[in-house]
Amino acid sequence: MVILVDKEHRPCISSLNRRGNFRGQWSHMVMIILLSLCCLFPGCIRPPMPAECKEFFSLPLDQRGKVISTYSLEKQLRLYRCGLDRRPPDRYLARYIADRGEDAVPVLLQRLETEKDELLQYGIIEIFEAMSSKGHLRNRSDVITRIRTVVAHMKISTFREMAQEDLNRIEKNSIG
Repeated sequence: MVILVDKEHRPCISSLNRRGNFRGQWSHMVMIILLSLCCLFPGCIRPPMPAECKEFFSLPLDQRGKVISTYSLEKQLRLYRCGLDRRPPDRYLARYIADRGEDAVPVLLQRLETEKDELLQYGIIEIFEAMSSKGHLRNRSDVITRIRTVVAHMKISTFREMAQEDLNRIEKNSIG
């Protein structure tokens, strides 16, 4: 072990490796640099966005609404999930999915109940909230009960609280 002094005359403890070179001080600097780079380039932490999402989000905003309406519900949900990962999140896509109306309810409920990703669960509840504001869930207590069950089982408090707020609006909008 060797005690070195830095430029400000503070002691720094280091040791020699087998080759007789100092280690410790430099390895800490390398770690700090690598962590800083990961913060500057979040792609090294988050998985890269799928190609279909990159293509969709490269479109001008006014074209996205027109294009997403032509896609299947499954593709819309994949794009919506990618949008939730963007900063700020592209939550407006819920309105386009909600335009599918009551025909989409069985698929959305099935997906909501089987989905493990709580962010997407919240996103689907947000779609239901948009549907309720358009009048698609009037007198649908069966849908509300199933959504309530999912919300009650959410483990991440932030998502559970946001989902509960949406559920409250769904209940208010769905009264006869």
